[in-house]
Amino acid sequence: MLFLQTSQLTTDFNNRIYPGVRPATLCLFKYISQHWTNVNLKMILVTVGFILLVHSLPARTDSGDDVIKVIPHTSDELSHLIDYLNNEALQGHIDIWTMPKNVDKDGVFKIAHEYKIQTEAWLTKEGMDYSIITGDIERLIMNEEADKTSETIVTRSRLQTSDVNLKAFNDHNNINTYLRISVGICDICRLISIGKSYQNREMLVIKLINGYHRNDSDIMWLLDHFVYYILPSANPDGYMYSREYDRMWRKTRKPTLKVGCVGSDPNRNWKFHWAESGVSFNRCSGIFPGEHPFSEVEMRNIRRFLWRYRNRFIVYLSLHSYGQQWLYPWGYDDSLPEDWKELDRVGQRATNKIRDTSGADYELGSSTHLLYAAAGVSDDWAKAVAGIKYSYAVELADLGEYGFFMPAELIQPSFDEFWPALPEMSKAVQEFLDGIIH
Repeated sequence: MLFLQTSQLTTDFNNRIYPGVRPATLCLFKYISQHWTNVNLKMILVTVGFILLVHSLPARTDSGDDVIKVIPHTSDELSHLIDYLNNEALQGHIDIWTMPKNVDKDGVFKIAHEYKIQTEAWLTKEGMDYSIITGDIERLIMNEEADKTSETIVTRSRLQTSDVNLKAFNDHNNINTYLRISVGICDICRLISIGKSYQNREMLVIKLINGYHRNDSDIMWLLDHFVYYILPSANPDGYMYSREYDRMWRKTRKPTLKVGCVGSDPNRNWKFHWAESGVSFNRCSGIFPGEHPFSEVEMRNIRRFLWRYRNRFIVYLSLHSYGQQWLYPWGYDDSLPEDWKELDRVGQRATNKIRDTSGADYELGSSTHLLYAAAGVSDDWAKAVAGIKYSYAVELADLGEYGFFMPAELIQPSFDEFWPALPEMSKAVQEFLDGIIH
């Protein structure tokens, strides 16, 4: 998550739980902290939180399960495929990685072994263009596990020379160690604990405040106008489980009321139109929204933190992977906020900057129009309940070549692609605050 806060307002930059975001956030923190300056009392809060961080190591695909890629080529095929994937009888046995939104756009899902014959028979009967990519995924996971040897434990002596290894996906403890050491050697950094996870892992926020400028004009401008808060891990238990046991785990780790079903979707657990769309009440489903709103302690921790500073937050960004999209509310249905044109204006500035600097095209629009309806998401709550004006969900690189399995060597390029959007977005927001835009 990333929160942008001025002396009156705050921005939240929130990450959903997907690959690439946590390392990118550490890159952001490292880059800013190396270019500190004197600043006014305005703040940007960067919180990388709801990333499913399926970029973890090591991981498995359940023995006998299949990963299937489907490309619907007609509107009828698209409609039938979406209906099949949403079939309640499959929930708890299917894990949808990407839901196809348009004709000729692929969908990817993992199906439990006991349903794969039935599913493949249905796809064949419908004449669907599909392929089994299980072997490709397993090879990517094996490559990730081999890369784990490059992950390093942070020590003070190492931090003083080359800092945390940003070319690897670091675990939760390593990230927290990096944050704790950083506050001792970075005079613009402050550390805030917002609580602990269900399994007692501490959730730390790093705050970037006034300091001394070095030589980067973008950093100087950002810190002259805003203060940043960064929450690198919003679902630490789920993240660690994905590293140690199940590569594609996306939920929390609190047991549900059904024996054998663990965890809730952290980004469907927020109390705004909770469970009205895009969820399953099968407690084993990957999109189970929880027993009730804010049933998950991690989400309560973040809610409490946001609510405390709600009158000062101005932007909320929720980072996800993948798909290269810049999304604004609403997520629960296809309606739009009253100020959607202003959300679109700022989003256009950000996406244009990405295209101009890297050539990457990011789609811009509402979550439901570009993806699908999903109620109880954090960016809807941030705007509607906390009153954070600019609330976005950003789907980061790529377009599907690696998807949730982006290799570690692309961490830095992913950050380089996204970074220019942050100062450009902030400048567009400042135009509104200065009264240039009405």
